[in-house]
Amino acid sequence: MRGDDGQGVGRGSQSVGAAAGHAQAQHATANGRAGLYQPLSIRSFYLSNAEAKLVAASLKTLLKTTDVVVDEKLNLLIVRDTPQAIAVVDRLISLQDMPEPEVMLEVEIVEVKRTRLLDLGVRWPDQLSLTPLPRTSGSPLTLADLRSTTTGAGIGALTINAKKTDTDANILANPRIRTRNREKAKILIGERVPNITATSTATGFVAESINYVDVGLKLEVEPTIYLDGEVAIKVALEVSNIISQVQTKQGSVAFQIGTRNAQTVLRLRDGENQVLAGLINDEDRRSAYKVPGLGEAPVVGRLFGSQSDDASKTEIVLSITPRILRNVRRPSADIIDFESGTENRLGALTGPAPNNPSPNAADKSTQTQQAPTNGAGNSQPSSIAPLPEKPAVASPVATGATFSLKAPTDIRVGDEFDVMVGLQSEAPVGAAPVTMGFDARALSVISVVEGSYLKSDGADTTFTSRVDPAGQVFMSAKRAGERGSTGSGVLAVVRLRANSAPGRTARLELLNAATTGVDGAALANTLPAPLSVRVNP
Repeated sequence: MRGDDGQGVGRGSQSVGAAAGHAQAQHATANGRAGLYQPLSIRSFYLSNAEAKLVAASLKTLLKTTDVVVDEKLNLLIVRDTPQAIAVVDRLISLQDMPEPEVMLEVEIVEVKRTRLLDLGVRWPDQLSLTPLPRTSGSPLTLADLRSTTTGAGIGALTINAKKTDTDANILANPRIRTRNREKAKILIGERVPNITATSTATGFVAESINYVDVGLKLEVEPTIYLDGEVAIKVALEVSNIISQVQTKQGSVAFQIGTRNAQTVLRLRDGENQVLAGLINDEDRRSAYKVPGLGEAPVVGRLFGSQSDDASKTEIVLSITPRILRNVRRPSADIIDFESGTENRLGALTGPAPNNPSPNAADKSTQTQQAPTNGAGNSQPSSIAPLPEKPAVASPVATGATFSLKAPTDIRVGDEFDVMVGLQSEAPVGAAPVTMGFDARALSVISVVEGSYLKSDGADTTFTSRVDPAGQVFMSAKRAGERGSTGSGVLAVVRLRANSAPGRTARLELLNAATTGVDGAALANTLPAPLSVRVNP
């Protein structure tokens, strides 16, 4: 009897498992067939700033979109997908296709040269030459002439030096460079010196080639612009000059060039000035030609010698100031954060998520059969009775709108921050006028932007706003069409700036709201508690 019961239970379990697998297979087949008949759309995106191939790579990675065509010549993207997926693609492209930041670099380069030269004294001849003279004028010198007492003496010229030279030179360059973010810019103030090189072949043919060398002041900058209004600048400064000229045996000309280099990385605020100095070249040379002994005398030494004092000093000063012409504006929170759907379905979910099939459903739809019995008196049911289903509990339906406020709790003076006005409602919302109050002594309104709550399903909306300097923001959003918005989302985003009053706690609150349905009926409104934002120095 026990063996019969075990076999019946085993057969019943196999039938239940087979039925569940069959139901899952039918569900997957239905989904696949639904995908075959799902309507698709084609949309072209002309990009103004971003590169089409980089945007296409992002779409393929995030959305698993395969039907993407890139036209690099027109910087065009063509996407074929469902309307919900294309709506997500549109939002992603709007985040990437933003203008490149630009900065104007105001550069001042000052090169100061100072030369002092003093050459004073008497330069006496430094050698005496004795030459035996022949006995007969005009005849060649012979060995016998060496015994002659007539000897010729040769002495150099005597030179009196009295020279003083003072030279002051200031070279000023004031270029203004406009460059894009992470792009190099170069400045050359000087000249290109030709350097001639001779090349000879085995046949004796000599060919000359000319290479040009940059001599002067060369500056390379590469800015990196940040969202907080600061600019990091890679600076490479090189100052070179020709020291001497060298000529080879073949007649080629080469130059000896002296250089001074400086490389650094700066991070400056918009409009902040930075001065780089200290590139100093100080030379002091002294040379003297003196008669031994007499030239060392303290006072009269100048009469028995000549002394040259040559002092030169060169200093280079670099001043640089960045001016941000265009920066990337940080998008509001409702633009950078949005729902993208599920793994199998892209787009925002406007209704409740589909429930997973319950295992009891498979058990309920599967009819089990009784196992054959060995005898009439010992017959046992071989099927497993299904579990009783739990009674469905009706969820309460909200008939009003619940608002929320979200903002940072601590900010600094001069910082900008966003206040998100959220709305949640199970009843369809057609219009939502809202009034928000703020502390006008500590905060000021920069902008008021509509959120994405009433724009669900791509509906057209009308949004108006007005700012009262006394401390109130009036906002009104209205949705077109016969369908309202449900669920939760961001109704509006208010950007504020902390002006002054460090240490003060600013108050933010929703003063009133008057939401209505698509039929114009008023909805109950629940306002949030006020927020406190502390302004730090």
